[in-house]
Amino acid sequence: MKESQLLERISINPKVMVGKPIIKGTRLTVEYILNLLAHGSSPEKIIREYEGLTQEDIQACLLFATRSLQNTDFMPLSLESILMRFLVDECTGPAVARWLRAQQHDVFSVYEEARGMDDEEVIQRAFAGNRIFGRPSGSPSRRQHLCVGETK
Repeated sequence: MKESQLLERISINPKVMVGKPIIKGTRLTVEYILNLLAHGSSPEKIIREYEGLTQEDIQACLLFATRSLQNTDFMPLSLESILMRFLVDECTGPAVARWLRAQQHDVFSVYEEARGMDDEEVIQRAFAGNRIFGRPSGSPSRRQHLCVGETK
């Protein structure tokens, strides 16, 4: 069977299994089948367990996973690359900053270090400390909007 025919056996529909890739005509996700295989189930055992499933369906799952990973780059992460620098605004409060610090992150807390400072000064300090990249666009009160969860 051609690769294109195998891949036609996989379907993605946002209304079925929250959009995860599935074997067409089932609710069996590619992820589920791969997990069964990874934990020692044989294709034959899976086919016996799920009536209507075929060897080609199992092959389609493997091919789909292969194609999905084909253009993916992996980089090992060191502890240094996982740690981040944060700007925690005053509206967040000190508890979040303390928690982030406990996780070994570098934190500039406006509440603790620049309480009541105007927006432009906070932005300048954050930019100087590499906590933001580029100049944020929007009005000077953009910081206040972000505090209450607005995105615009």
